[in-house]
Amino acid sequence: LGVLAWASAVGAGADAAHLGGAHTAFAVGLGVVPLAFGLAYRERNAFLLLMGTLALFLWVGSWHRMIGRSTYVFEIEEPRVMAALALAVYGFGRWHARHARLLPDFHLVYQAVALVYFNTSLLILSIYPSATAAPYIALFTVAALAQIVAGARMKSSLTMGFGVTAFGGDLFTRFFEEMWSRMGKGLFLVVGGALLMAFGAAVERSYRAWANR
Repeated sequence: LGVLAWASAVGAGADAAHLGGAHTAFAVGLGVVPLAFGLAYRERNAFLLLMGTLALFLWVGSWHRMIGRSTYVFEIEEPRVMAALALAVYGFGRWHARHARLLPDFHLVYQAVALVYFNTSLLILSIYPSATAAPYIALFTVAALAQIVAGARMKSSLTMGFGVTAFGGDLFTRFFEEMWSRMGKGLFLVVGGALLMAFGAAVERSYRAWANR
């Protein structure tokens, strides 16, 4: 609550100084992100770290005018920048798992938040604009499969779970793009549901085989 109150205070001060939207967002991030991270590490508090990590992504997004229309709902206008940041944060999370074992939950926070933004950014790139989407469709598919393989090799159910989710979202998006206008809506839902259940069954069998090794 104190961190949120401080963020509000910084924002109100920046607004009173008439800094403008982008400058206000930058000022709030500069005043809040280091504070949240500092308190998280000092108190070994994973919840504060989660707030700080989310604030970092929101700060970068706001700084690049990704806030959208009054709310931040993953309306990312610079997904390439966000994907690069997410990869860096995920890599730091992996480093954290190896070198900061006194903080056992912190690497999970970094990896989970990073993969949310990474996969969301690639999904956006694979949809719009359609004229440049083809290379990003391939990249999104490869990235999702890479997360599954990496999760299996590292015995990380978190990374594997995000990979499976991203791959399922990728397949459904491609199915929607190709079939929504070619099928009746009832048939689309029946076929899509059957394919998703088949995909889920295949993933479940693969996961059990992996878990029993």
